[in-house]
Amino acid sequence: MESLRPLVAGAGTVVFNGDTWQELARELEAGSAGMLEELRGICREEGCEAVFLPGNHDPGWPGGGYLELEGGRVIVTHGDTLLRSGAPWKREILLDPRPVEELWAARPAAGHDARERHQLAREISVSYPVVKHPDGRTLFRRLLDAMHPPQRAWEMLKAWWNQPDRGLEFRDRYFPAAEFLIIGHF
Repeated sequence: MESLRPLVAGAGTVVFNGDTWQELARELEAGSAGMLEELRGICREEGCEAVFLPGNHDPGWPGGGYLELEGGRVIVTHGDTLLRSGAPWKREILLDPRPVEELWAARPAAGHDARERHQLAREISVSYPVVKHPDGRTLFRRLLDAMHPPQRAWEMLKAWWNQPDRGLEFRDRYFPAAEFLIIGHF
């Protein structure tokens, strides 16, 4: 965490754009919560206001899920809202996509209302808790993780490749006056 201090020092406000901590994977929650507290402590020590937006790994943050800055010209959001299922490469979604469609059917306003769309993204994330987090941090283990099940890597590549188009569609639908869309997630 200390390596983040120079980035925070001197800033009045810092926005953490989702996935700041691991809220949904039980086996990682305790360690992640400790790191989050350390980050918050650094922000306090540096006199910096920390603003946390929810992501698909930490959907529990309060608020609408996005920021409108400069009179709505700049939108900051995690980015899982650009994709219908939030993270189409997630194993649990690949194994059973039906809950995604059921949640969309229960929230028709999410098709045109930004707050509803962000709330839906949170519900999708919570509906698919991580069953098992990958073991190991070696490059080989991470590659194996990315390739299983086989369609997982394909879904990741599609999402990354189509991100600019999904961003434009999202902006046009939910924030037509915005000139900039700042996302994380990818």
